[in-house]
Amino acid sequence: LAYAEARRSAEDIGPGSVVLLASALTFDPYQGDVVAALGQGGGAALAVPPRAALLADPLATAAACGATHMCATPAVVGGADLGEAPASLRVLSLGGERMSHALLARWWAAPVSARAELRNVYGVTECCVYQTAAVMTPGCDPRCIGQRLACCDVDMRCSSGKLARAPFASA
Repeated sequence: LAYAEARRSAEDIGPGSVVLLASALTFDPYQGDVVAALGQGGGAALAVPPRAALLADPLATAAACGATHMCATPAVVGGADLGEAPASLRVLSLGGERMSHALLARWWAAPVSARAELRNVYGVTECCVYQTAAVMTPGCDPRCIGQRLACCDVDMRCSSGKLARAPFASA
């Protein structure tokens, strides 16, 4: 439940929010989206689109659902026309694989960037969904993993065992 509260707080998920379940059911960010939307008084609605429709046109699917929040991999939205992002979209979180410079450039060139927040999320998803998030800003390095969610402690170490410095941005 600490994860749900931290995620709701970081992304402003609450009553009136519509969280699009864009991850595959077997990928734990899917369960993270469910818990963040519904857990402990979240009050948000869930949108569960047909998987084929989501993969064919993720932003049209988000528009049809009235999605305010969407968490997916960069590959899912990578080929989408960002100019078609729904007016309802407030937060697009991308994780599970590396965000590219090309995707960031397309985001900043699209009108959606003026009204929605792009977040680079990172974590050991096999253990506990995502642990960090970076709000992407123009010129931000796509390797920025951001700050830890309030429920997480994050230490990064080099293969030598020394504490590593990572590119961080604000959460």
